Amino acid sequence: MKVKTRICGEIEVKDDKVVEMIGGLIGFEALKKFVLINEDDDKDKKGVMWLQSVEEGSIALPTMDPTIVQSSYAPSIPEEILAGLGDFDKDEYLILVALTVPRKIEDMTVNLKAPIILDVDTMKGCQVIVDNEDCPVKFPIYNILKKKESE
Repeated sequence: MKVKTRICGEIEVKDDKVVEMIGGLIGFEALKKFVLINEDDDKDKKGVMWLQSVEEGSIALPTMDPTIVQSSYAPSIPEEILAGLGDFDKDEYLILVALTVPRKIEDMTVNLKAPIILDVDTMKGCQVIVDNEDCPVKFPIYNILKKKESE
């Protein structure tokens, strides 16, 4: 199918690459179908991935793997929430967090409080709000990324 995107213009997407977001995303509850677009062609290199709405081309959420900026990231997610995605198997889950890049790039943050969980086997996903006190809504990442870049 052809999908109009904010980032890449119109792209071809295979049906089996469309993720059904149960309950939508916070603020975009009516949108249920998304596709994950890697910004970098090197699949081994982790970076920004866009969660692009299939239904509304102007909606694309920049996301990233939270372990890039916090290696110990382990949100407490109730199993009953994950049950709607399929059989629970940690190896089949991809956890992403929303990235916010304001005008002043040094103020870049990720939202560790509301991870996006994707089951890559069933292609279903959901966004949850976790109770972990060590998971802030605005976790600053600029200095962490700069340090990693210099290593």
